[in-house]
Amino acid sequence: MTLIDAHSDRILFEHRGGQYELNRLAEGQWSIRSLDGRAFGTLQVISPEGEEHLPVYGGFLPGETDTLSEGSDWDGIVRDVINNGLDR
Repeated sequence: MTLIDAHSDRILFEHRGGQYELNRLAEGQWSIRSLDGRAFGTLQVISPEGEEHLPVYGGFLPGETDTLSEGSDWDGIVRDVINNGLDR
């Protein structure tokens, strides 16, 4: 697992044969989108330091206030949000 830079404006990655991006919306908050513009949700820092002294992230679906998943593995959380959208 790599750490996400809280100041990264854009991160590109592949998942399940598609191309996706994280775009920074604000400090500690990124939108999760496919490259064709489909919105899957957001990734947010919900605590700057968790049990393992790493930031804790939350994955949110569009329009939701409760997290779909939480933890220090931001990559896994983003993929979980995308999987939820793809499997609908």
